[in-house]
Amino acid sequence: MEQSKPRIHYVQNQPLAKLCEQQMEEGNQILPACRNITARANFLDQYSFDIEFDKVPAYAKNISYAAYSVLRHMGYLHVSENFVNPENEKGKVSVDVAFAPSLKSLNVSIDTPAFSAEFTNVSVNPWVRPLIVSHPEYDLSERLLHKALTAQYYPVCAVDTNQATTFDNRTYPIHLGKCWHVMLHHTPDESADSSSTSNDDDDDQDISVLVRDAQSGQKEVKIVFEGYEVDLQPGSGKPVVTVNGEKVKYSEDNLAEFEDEAGETVLQVYALPEGGVRLYAPQQDIEVIYDGHRVKLSASNEYRDEVRGLCGTFDGEVHTDFTSPKNCILKNPFEFAASYSLPDKSCQGPAQDLRQKAQKAQCYQQEVILGEVLSDYPARSKQRSSQSRHPNADEKHSQGSSGCSSYAPQVLKQGGKVCISLVPQLICGQNCKAEGKTEKSLEFHCIADGEVARHWLDIIAKGGSPDLSKKGANHKAVARVPKKCTRN
Repeated sequence: MEQSKPRIHYVQNQPLAKLCEQQMEEGNQILPACRNITARANFLDQYSFDIEFDKVPAYAKNISYAAYSVLRHMGYLHVSENFVNPENEKGKVSVDVAFAPSLKSLNVSIDTPAFSAEFTNVSVNPWVRPLIVSHPEYDLSERLLHKALTAQYYPVCAVDTNQATTFDNRTYPIHLGKCWHVMLHHTPDESADSSSTSNDDDDDQDISVLVRDAQSGQKEVKIVFEGYEVDLQPGSGKPVVTVNGEKVKYSEDNLAEFEDEAGETVLQVYALPEGGVRLYAPQQDIEVIYDGHRVKLSASNEYRDEVRGLCGTFDGEVHTDFTSPKNCILKNPFEFAASYSLPDKSCQGPAQDLRQKAQKAQCYQQEVILGEVLSDYPARSKQRSSQSRHPNADEKHSQGSSGCSSYAPQVLKQGGKVCISLVPQLICGQNCKAEGKTEKSLEFHCIADGEVARHWLDIIAKGGSPDLSKKGANHKAVARVPKKCTRN
């Protein structure tokens, strides 16, 4: 397995690679552009296999040839065969695979003692690509999850030389100075319905990661969890790691490991080939990679919507990343970063002034705005097959007992657009009233208020339901819908 020169040249000429080069010139090496292009650059596109065999039973040969016949039939437009003068020696099968630089197609050559075959320019389905294109760092399951979750399987937060990136992929400028800033602090959900078990799990995950500038564009990091205080500082050759005041000896060949009283691992430390260090806290499921100038933090998906700090809220919403400790959203990135600074006597740099500005700056509370549902369309008497798509038990009961309820798409009108819910919801007919309402988060497909929109509204008015399954959702809103319907 190897990487070809055309593949290397292809990756180097990608726009993302050019952006990475520009960021590296500014001293930033672990922002999303560089992380993504580095992952792409490591895919292997050339494979060679030699299979030697001796005294193979006839049935095994028949099965192998039957499998090849299926492949030949599936790729008959791409295959050429040579039964006259095959090139391979007796007792050996050779297979060579060469992907196109884009990894979107491949060539396969098969040489056996009986024949030679070549499959050329075979298209590779995007979902098949993770199965057959090897990567030195990610195994098969990781590659599939990376594809299925659109590269969000391994959420990463990074603090580089003068920029930072949140878990939700928002990049913004920073100037920390020699002042500790909260990069990540676990803020578990303390709602009343949380079970004691989940609270115990949250205690196990309690962790804080701090970062500040050092000399010459370097960074210092502090990690605090479960009675451990880990300090990372720049060093000559490799970073200096201190755990509870004691310097840790580690190398590429020597893994430093710390255990609790129960004998369970709480921290692993080892060196990376290029002079960095990797720390992993398995009980917290947190990984930190540090090279003296920048820090990259990977967190489990269990931390979603339960963290605060420079890494953002980790809730999948970019616009909430600048949530301050007051639980409101700031606009200015420097003021946001300063709001997570620790104002002690050792704090030096712009953070103190910016923190004061952040306290006085306008901070926006996050609000959920309920959509006004237009459900006064007539013709609701007949039940339709679509009524049974997602009704819950209460809805089924109200439909049967009152006889005056049905299901229809919800309609919103806002900003010159008409939005129709993908899933029909319970509505009350004439001479009926809603007995209680509930808030639901619904997915809508919105289009401009024009001829097509009016056509869809006519269908709904006549008791129909437009098929929007292939359109997909492009808007979400919270709507109030009846719990059940009763006669007036």
